[in-house]
Amino acid sequence: MADGLMVKVREDGKSVRTVTVRVRYNDMAEDQRSESLAEPTDLESDLYSRLRPMLKQAWKRRVSLRLVSLKFSNLYDGFVRTELPLDSDTQQHETRRALSRGDR
Repeated sequence: MADGLMVKVREDGKSVRTVTVRVRYNDMAEDQRSESLAEPTDLESDLYSRLRPMLKQAWKRRVSLRLVSLKFSNLYDGFVRTELPLDSDTQQHETRRALSRGDR
């Protein structure tokens, strides 16, 4: 889900800051868990490590699920950069952004 949604986010030239995982049980009751990132992102790889813990926290009952959804909110126009690209982490981030767009 994150992969498909982030492609659309990048196509729209946006970045996201808040991620919400919602679960709906077979009896139609729902639970959810939201998390705001320190900085907006347009890379799905920035979300991978957060999604599993969020799902575990949202899935509070030991019953089967009818639906699992992922929602992005707090959208920003373009990619917001708060630091200069001087360190290797920022350069790696830019490399991942280029690869996610299909640049070589």
